[in-house]
Amino acid sequence: MRAAAWSSPILVQQAIDRGFSPAGVRVGTVTTMAAIALVAIVVATWAQRTAVARLGRRSEEALYGLRVRLFEHIHRLSIADHSEERKGALVARVTSDVETLAQFFQWGGLAWLLDGTLMLLVASVMLAYDWVLALVAFVVAAPLGYVLRRVQSHLSRAYDAARDRNANVMTQISELVAGAETLRAYDAGPHFAEQVEQASHERSNSFIRAGTIGAFLFPSGEVFSVFTVAAVVSVGVLRGPSSGLTAGAMVGFLFLTYKFLEPIAEFTEVLDQTQTAVAGMRRVLGVLEIPIGPPEPDMPVKLPAGSLAVTLDRVDFSYRTRGDDDEPPVLLGVSAHIPAGQQVAVVGETGSGKTTLGRLIARLADPTAGTVLVGGVSLTRVSNADLRTRLTVVPQEPFLFEGSIAANLSFARPKLSPADLEAAIDDLDLRDWLDTLPDGIDTEVGQRGTQLSAGERQLVALIRASLIDPAVLVLDEATSSVDALTEVRLSHALERLASGRTTIAIAHRLSTAARADRVLVLDHGRLVQDGPHTELVQREGVYARMYDAWVAATSAG
Repeated sequence: MRAAAWSSPILVQQAIDRGFSPAGVRVGTVTTMAAIALVAIVVATWAQRTAVARLGRRSEEALYGLRVRLFEHIHRLSIADHSEERKGALVARVTSDVETLAQFFQWGGLAWLLDGTLMLLVASVMLAYDWVLALVAFVVAAPLGYVLRRVQSHLSRAYDAARDRNANVMTQISELVAGAETLRAYDAGPHFAEQVEQASHERSNSFIRAGTIGAFLFPSGEVFSVFTVAAVVSVGVLRGPSSGLTAGAMVGFLFLTYKFLEPIAEFTEVLDQTQTAVAGMRRVLGVLEIPIGPPEPDMPVKLPAGSLAVTLDRVDFSYRTRGDDDEPPVLLGVSAHIPAGQQVAVVGETGSGKTTLGRLIARLADPTAGTVLVGGVSLTRVSNADLRTRLTVVPQEPFLFEGSIAANLSFARPKLSPADLEAAIDDLDLRDWLDTLPDGIDTEVGQRGTQLSAGERQLVALIRASLIDPAVLVLDEATSSVDALTEVRLSHALERLASGRTTIAIAHRLSTAARADRVLVLDHGRLVQDGPHTELVQREGVYARMYDAWVAATSAG
């Protein structure tokens, strides 16, 4: 089609100059030119279709690679970055921002490539036809570039703001849906709905403003097209036949002028889509520029076989946001050695840093200073794949994916058979609990495991951890917020799971600490006490005060 675009005016000129004369119409000549034009259009259409299909396939392959790379990058970000970035905004990067790029490549990108090529070809033919008229057309159309550039800068800022508003709406909607149960319990739905409505209103206004600016582009292209054609006709008439410009050449040149201006008009239509894609790409690149953490070592060291000890050597940590060095540290100079097979409880008031310490031992983040060693090897020298087969974390609120209990267990080790899953349940002595469920191991857990109780979700998490058969087990108070019967089951399962393993329990209740071999007490990020429960309750200090307060609260309850 692009070849036909500049060859058709030439054939029109030849048909007029050779096919029409005072003596009459040469039908054969006109028919020949028409046949040549038809062949050119058919060949060009086939070539364009082939090129578009090839470009479309390559662009989709590139977008597929971008989606995969973006998802993998987000998955490898540190916990600190996940705390800083809103989850809704990250979802928007993978979904809507990449989708704007897909829409651009489906039409806008091809328009820039094909129409840009057409403009160069047509401009060359125009200069060959009549360089004077060509310069007239170029000069009159040139100010359009300045107008488009000015509008483009405003449009770019407008679409940046619009994409930010869109990410904000997605964040609020995801929170509204995820927190539906809590909102219903407090009858706070209308309040949050108003916030979502306000965010949606701001989003609509930002897109309307961007659309209004973009709507100025197309009329501006049409106006300059009219001015350019009028100027070409006026100069051509003034020069007259004496310039050597025949009637056919003049008509052919007008066709070329229209063909030259058509891409400009189309550019005005795709420019706003281009700005949207640029804004989306800027946000995608912004996520990809966040350093992954913790990074993989260049030359990883294998963890030794058997039981593993854990050592903390003057560990500091701070959740510093990028560009903010004033964030107070969460941990300061924490040092301790946990022998292989020992069961340790980490306690402290809220904000003492105990959960953060568990994250560092599991290498969900790296210390800002100091070293964490497992089996005598610094975690910064251990590959993530090796660490995840030797150390497992059971969080306080385990995440379950929608599907059955079996599906939530098997993804930990996909090659295990259903019989292996059943054996793991028996090993933890949880068969009596499983038999109370309607479909046993095939019971559906619902979205985020909402069809199970909090304690039952923790039981699933313990079974899942046992499938890994870890040497080190990190528990973030896996017995909190459960009923008495489930707590007995959990305690019994934990006892069987922890047997022979190095176990570090982030204890929110002191009953957990009382059962441990050893207790580490944190206060404002510092390790202030270390010893068995029976000894610490006899000493004056943080632990004794916490224990007395816990006993008083339990007795009052």
